[in-house]
Amino acid sequence: MLAQVGNQIGNYLTIVLLSLQLSPEDFGLITLSTLLVGLAEILNGFGAGQWIISQHITEERKINEIMGNTLILSLGLLLICALCAVPFTWMYGEGTVFLSIFLVSASSLPINALHGILNDIQAQQFQFKRLSAISLSTLAIGNVVAVLAAFGGLGVWALVIKNLLPALISLAALLYFSPYRFRPRLKWTAQNESKTFQWHFSLFNVLNYFSRNLDYLIIGFFFNNAILGQYSIAYKIMLLPLKNLSSKVNSILFPLLSKQVENAPKVLSTYLKVIEGISFLVFPSMALVGLTAQLWVPFFFDARYDLLAKIIEILAMVGAFQAITSPIGSLFLIRRQTQKMLHISVFSILVLGAAFLLGAYTQDIVWFAVVYGLTYLVFIFPVSNTQGLRLFEGEWKHFSRAIYIPILSILPFFILIPFILKQEMPPIALLLLSGLAGAVLYLAATLCLSRKSVAENVRYFKSVFSQLAR
Repeated sequence: MLAQVGNQIGNYLTIVLLSLQLSPEDFGLITLSTLLVGLAEILNGFGAGQWIISQHITEERKINEIMGNTLILSLGLLLICALCAVPFTWMYGEGTVFLSIFLVSASSLPINALHGILNDIQAQQFQFKRLSAISLSTLAIGNVVAVLAAFGGLGVWALVIKNLLPALISLAALLYFSPYRFRPRLKWTAQNESKTFQWHFSLFNVLNYFSRNLDYLIIGFFFNNAILGQYSIAYKIMLLPLKNLSSKVNSILFPLLSKQVENAPKVLSTYLKVIEGISFLVFPSMALVGLTAQLWVPFFFDARYDLLAKIIEILAMVGAFQAITSPIGSLFLIRRQTQKMLHISVFSILVLGAAFLLGAYTQDIVWFAVVYGLTYLVFIFPVSNTQGLRLFEGEWKHFSRAIYIPILSILPFFILIPFILKQEMPPIALLLLSGLAGAVLYLAATLCLSRKSVAENVRYFKSVFSQLAR
């Protein structure tokens, strides 16, 4: 988990440094160029890694057959992306730079296909410390090289380097540490028995990708690249708790709970404890990020990013709710209920699509973010969690008990923090005071609502977070 936090801190420091040399249009261009490649990336693994874990596959021959099939599929996706490059460039009215970036980004598909399977093999063997070390070191190298490239005058290509270089280095490291010899074999029957699982899982990922990136597509069509670039940065900040905690939780929960799938009460208890632990961290942190955005954004970003703080204010709390929703996928997967995941994804894309079009109609990116946030909280959040909990005889009241204390404990923030920010003090002092006062107030409110002593709370949350370390 510390490595995950380190990765995100490094990523956001890199974004700040890159913003000194790159314009919002550059960030918008790279966001737009990776949309179609990102869709292909969703199909890339075809659920192979998840199938290996759920079926506890360890035979080298079967592993190499799965890798061979996946590699062929990824090369096919690369060809499709190459054929779509010119029409996609024409549709958005971009030029040759966009086309070149698009094609280079697409070349990562075979790399990431193998990387995903090798990563899941390490997770299957609970080699999380090794995975964290590889992730931290490779991303650090990629970030440093990207910043040097930007200051060296490579412009938007620095962002391409930031995305591509860590994948190459990480793949080499995973191949070195793999317990199996890398000898991909082509045998389509290798995945016959898993085709239903993988087909539904892949379709879910495609639709989930659209629901997560439909806002980018619509903003890119109705607004300009500068606005898209600022929105994409705000969106990355919104996803900070999801990437810091939830992605780590998912990588651990899936192999862990897949071994307990026959014991529904134990699975539900473990899951709710982890959700409570995530809630305890993400709600106060994202509340502070959003409420103080007008103060810290001008410190890191110049006047060209004039809408960024307002967008972050709206999306920050949405990120907290997404962070406690993301792990629900593990419950669907261990029950092999990928078809239900698919149904929820269809529902999400229809609801969000309507919301995004309504937001675009306002011609105001701030109102666009407001409509998105309300739609997620009212529709997507309760439906996704309720359906997942039912697989293990859980109910909404069980989930509510896991998250209500952190939510109630941050409500005073919305009075205290604005009051502090009105004081005449240096920005750094205001930020420190807001963080300190918010932490004290939050811990006090949590203790009062939980009706436990300090020692009891410390012991309880220590047990919660130990679920993530096992």
